[in-house]
Amino acid sequence: AKIFAALMEKLGVYWTVTLGNHDSEIYSYYNREKVSDFYSESDFKYCLYQPGPEDVDGYGNCTINILNSDGTLREVFFLMDSGDYMTEESKKEYGVTKDGEVYDGVKTSQVNWYKEKHDEIEAEYGEFKSVTVIHIPHFTRSINDKGFSVLYLHYRGAYCVTADFNYFHIFNRNKSIIPLASRL
Repeated sequence: AKIFAALMEKLGVYWTVTLGNHDSEIYSYYNREKVSDFYSESDFKYCLYQPGPEDVDGYGNCTINILNSDGTLREVFFLMDSGDYMTEESKKEYGVTKDGEVYDGVKTSQVNWYKEKHDEIEAEYGEFKSVTVIHIPHFTRSINDKGFSVLYLHYRGAYCVTADFNYFHIFNRNKSIIPLASRL
């Protein structure tokens, strides 16, 4: 993180990060909160990272508005922390029966935050284009026996979960593009 931040600052390019499972893997020196603090509390001139609202799951859930020279809105980036790995407690909550490590996913509080932010920005600027950036891409959806949406990844046979049925519908309705890869 320090090397990447130093490089971006030296290049003089605006930049940010989206947290995901690698930010708190077993070999990590810092937990997710400390990683967020590093980006938000350091004196980086070009870093656009924001820690995000405290009442929303994850760190770094934020928007970046790209404005035209006349002040009109060109595009919005929605950034969301897709978590790391599910705890045994959250597996039970979401009805996940797979043993071992299971990637976490976007939570209902984040989807609700997205909807609120989208409506707030639309009220101010009118209809707009957007891109939603998350670290763990979600591909295929099915509903488990507890009524939660299980989002399967075609990467190493892993899967992650979100508690919101309308996850794809909400992003699709708002015409937000979700990149399939957000890893350097």
